[in-house]
Amino acid sequence: MKLKKIVLLALVLVLLSATVVVGFRRPAVAEGVIYIMADGSVMGTDKIQRDGNVYTFIDNLYGSIVVERDNIVVDGAGYVLQGTESEIGIALSERINVSIRNMEIYGFFYGVYLLSSLNSNLTRNNIANNAIGICLTNSSNNNVSGNNITYNRIEGILFDGSSNNNVSGDNIKNNSNGIGLSQSSNNAINENNVTGNIYYGIWLSGSSNNMFRNNDVDNNKYNFGVYGSLMQEFIQDIDDSNTANGKPVYYWVNRQDVAVPLDAGWVALVICTGITVKDLNITNNGQGILLAHTTDSTITKNNITNNYNGIWLLGSSDNAINENRVTENTGCGIYLYYSSNNAFFHNYFINNSRQVSTYESDGVWDNGVAGNYWSDYEDRYPNATELDGSGIWNTPYVIDEDNQDNYPLTNPIVIPAVPDTTPPAISIVSPKNNTYIANDVSLIFAVSEPTSWIGYSLDGQTIVAITENTTLVGLSDGSHSLKVYAKDAAGNTGASETIYFSIKTQQSEPFPVTWIVATIVIIAMVGAVLLAYFAKVKKIAQKAE
Repeated sequence: MKLKKIVLLALVLVLLSATVVVGFRRPAVAEGVIYIMADGSVMGTDKIQRDGNVYTFIDNLYGSIVVERDNIVVDGAGYVLQGTESEIGIALSERINVSIRNMEIYGFFYGVYLLSSLNSNLTRNNIANNAIGICLTNSSNNNVSGNNITYNRIEGILFDGSSNNNVSGDNIKNNSNGIGLSQSSNNAINENNVTGNIYYGIWLSGSSNNMFRNNDVDNNKYNFGVYGSLMQEFIQDIDDSNTANGKPVYYWVNRQDVAVPLDAGWVALVICTGITVKDLNITNNGQGILLAHTTDSTITKNNITNNYNGIWLLGSSDNAINENRVTENTGCGIYLYYSSNNAFFHNYFINNSRQVSTYESDGVWDNGVAGNYWSDYEDRYPNATELDGSGIWNTPYVIDEDNQDNYPLTNPIVIPAVPDTTPPAISIVSPKNNTYIANDVSLIFAVSEPTSWIGYSLDGQTIVAITENTTLVGLSDGSHSLKVYAKDAAGNTGASETIYFSIKTQQSEPFPVTWIVATIVIIAMVGAVLLAYFAKVKKIAQKAE
């Protein structure tokens, strides 16, 4: 009987050990709504540990958190807060001085939502796969910094009627839109990396007096866009430390009689006079060139392509827009809003979704001898003919009742090529920001255009020239950094982001697994010894009988 009890005990211990192994993979259990109450207590979970005014996760949480207490810190300690798209991850309504930090926030409609809240801090969080990563509504003097905000389906960060907030040092990547400001003013947007978003990098609507510094806004479908109907909604402080696809942004307010530099990535002229915009390549913005309440300026010989609107004029008059290539813009080639007496001729408009759109506007669309080339002309006027070999169609191109080109061109005029000043974009496919268990790692990358030279730098060392994908051989264990460079045919040099990865070829078993295996072995050995002992005792007893 004693032998049976000992064997049974050994089996129970083995099963308990197996249960410990299974426990590392237990399924998620929904907590529902968790409250940090006004009196400081926590309702709805035992996985948040309170120490004074600091509330720290001690495990992953599955549900929403509603904060009803001011002057506290909610520290995720690296754990996950996960929910569903019908929920808010962390909700602050009329709260003051709440810090949300060090947590992974996934799967909600709003990852973090601030309503009428002040002086709060959102720092060092990973906020991904929500509909909207962070939303501030009627909230002021809050700080959003050092976060990774990625793969959110509508917006990375959205300001709605919010002012005097700071957004700095965030990585805002691969969302539908990056940063959006609606009816929001006097915010500071500094030193953010806003890249690879499906639609807009940064957009503003009905907002004013926001300051932008040192933001890299690259490889978004539309990098920058500012919208509104009133003059003050275009008064922004955006200097050329900001970049669009690696080139400086020139957002000029109240400037006169100067030329925009040739390296421009985006151009906006607000309350300006006598500005020359010439020989630029402007792509991938909400407006390629924006003129708001600007007069007597010249826009000429530019390549304006793959923006939402090519050239956007609001409250602007007496500007000359000629000899530009306005092609393949998604919204309109030219959009006029309360603008008049602007002259458009010798441009060619090719394959824009809509060549021209006007609202309470009129313009002059020819110089009395020649007008513009329209790629959709023959579809609209299939019976038109050329006037005596003049290169002019015999039928005007009608835009609306107040706008028409009387001398549309049968062929594009010859416009000298715009100098290529855009560096190639480079993305590294391998290695990723991971740990590798081999000393040889594949270097795989993609470049946006043909190149005349490619090279890479490992760990900040001398650049090594290569011609194609290669293998990094004999890497030492430890941390490494990698950057790839490429030069295009025009001599523009681009660089990838720096990739950080590590090599670890000496693998060790995690301590808990080792301990569990050792426990099972010890139990088995003890069981075997006990079995042998009691067998011997039984034989002695039988002899004694």
